[in-house]
Amino acid sequence: MTRAKQLAPALLTLLALGVLWEVVGAAVGLRQVIAPLPSAVIAEIRDKWVHFPKHAFVTINEIGAAFLVSTLLGVGGGIAIVSSRFLSQVFMPLILALQVIPKIAIAPLILIWFGFGVPGKVVIALTVAFFPVLVNTTAGLHSAPPEILDLARSLHASKLQIFQKILFPNALPYIFTGLKISMTLSVVGAVIGEFIGGNQGLGYLIQQAQFEINTPLMVAAIFVLAVIGLVAYGLVVLAERLCVPWDVKHAGQEILELVDTRM
Repeated sequence: MTRAKQLAPALLTLLALGVLWEVVGAAVGLRQVIAPLPSAVIAEIRDKWVHFPKHAFVTINEIGAAFLVSTLLGVGGGIAIVSSRFLSQVFMPLILALQVIPKIAIAPLILIWFGFGVPGKVVIALTVAFFPVLVNTTAGLHSAPPEILDLARSLHASKLQIFQKILFPNALPYIFTGLKISMTLSVVGAVIGEFIGGNQGLGYLIQQAQFEINTPLMVAAIFVLAVIGLVAYGLVVLAERLCVPWDVKHAGQEILELVDTRM
């Protein structure tokens, strides 16, 4: 109920804007090829409904795969970099160099290497979505209060105990911040791949609508893509609430458990 109350103002505002757009657009005779009315967009979704699930399913798979791999590589890479100065010195410059290259420039090369199917588009989305998870994981692991770490070492806690009880719990809010950014970028990356070399997916559908100058279909596909992105983002927020029901300062409470186990 609380979440519904929080979303209600945004949903009501969106509904009001849609009604205003419909009324004003119909009154001034707005051309559908320029800015289609909401009723035309809804009609397009209804008429082409048989096509939307197929294309949406492909895009959802690409987004999900890219996000999952980004999570595994980002969190694992962040832990490895924090644990080893050598790995940090070797890989961080390479990762940074990859990030400054526009993804639209290397996307054709990735599709040549990995193919024009789902794997190639997942890799494109991965190159976009991986970096925020890595950076936030690294920042989170470095953010543990020094006094708590000193206390843990004075109690002769092992590195594994320090990681489990202090470093990782303290880093979780940072990690989920990176995951929320990564989820939105996974959507962007998947659509980029479909624009460049796709024959299915919502990005491909948007491009086909552009070629046909079918603006209502284009807006309808964008709307469906936005809904998918919002739902995916909401799932990450839900996971954060379940996995991190505490504040960053909760890491200070973890040391109390560690003290109890040592006494």
